Amino acid sequence: MLVIKDCANSKVVTILVRGSSHMIVEEAKRSIHDALCVVRNLVKDNKIVYGGGSAELSCHLAIHSYADKISSVDQYAVRAFADALEQIPICLADNSGLVPLQTIAELKSRQLKDKCFRYGVDCFQLVRIFDVD
Repeated sequence: MLVIKDCANSKVVTILVRGSSHMIVEEAKRSIHDALCVVRNLVKDNKIVYGGGSAELSCHLAIHSYADKISSVDQYAVRAFADALEQIPICLADNSGLVPLQTIAELKSRQLKDKCFRYGVDCFQLVRIFDVD
C-alpha cells in the first residue's frame, strides 16, 4: 500500500485496486464504493443509530413498559412485537459466542439503571457491553 500525505492543493484521491482475479477486483471495488457512500452519507447527515442491538433493546424496553398500560387483549400483540425486537441483540450475542440471556439481562439492567440507551452487544471483543461516546 502506498499512502501519500500532505500534498499542497490536493483535492483528488486515486485508489488502485489489484487482485488475483477479476472477481476479487470487482468485489474490492464494490466494497470501496460502499464505504465511500457511507462516508458521504455521514458528511451529508451526521445522525448515527448506535449498533450492537442497542436501539432495538431500548425500543424493546419502551414498548414493553407501554404494554403494561394497555388493559385489553391488545397488550399481547404489543408484547410480542417488543419480544421480536429483543431477538436482534440476542442473536448478536449468540453469534458472538457470548451467553445470550446473561448478556441481554446485563444490557437491560445497565440501560435502565444508567438511563443510557447506547449500551449494546460488542461482537468484536470479549467484553459483553460497550458504550460509544
